[in-house]
Amino acid sequence: MHWLALRSPALYKDEGWDLPKRRLHEDPDLRAFRRRSVPRQQNRALAACHGFGGDVLLIEAEHDEIVPHTVIDNYAMAFATAGSLTRRRIADADHAFSGKPQQKAYTDVLVDWLTEMVRTAREREAGEKVAERKRIRRAEDIADGR
Repeated sequence: MHWLALRSPALYKDEGWDLPKRRLHEDPDLRAFRRRSVPRQQNRALAACHGFGGDVLLIEAEHDEIVPHTVIDNYAMAFATAGSLTRRRIADADHAFSGKPQQKAYTDVLVDWLTEMVRTAREREAGEKVAERKRIRRAEDIADGR
């Protein structure tokens, strides 16, 4: 996998990793946990993000009551080794992106980022093909004594 887009990604404590998500929301400390800075070494999800070397799009809702800004910061810090990290905050959006303008803004951000990723990948691939052709020509020239 080379690209990863996350929209309002939740963060949970490692305890109860195997429990259904609904049960995790019963934790009275969950809201406070999500408002804290969490080092990647102290969270399985963040540690996994740290190991990702591809390109990342991290999208947050401006008025998200479920996934606060601190969670997005935690994810951004965890993606320190990513090939690239693009962060976007959708103005006036709630967690569900329930408004039509916010849904359109989210779609626009996602499509623009994916377009950039595809364009960059194609440019890289074309550059590699040109470089390979040049290597072959040089090898042929050397073999022919030119």
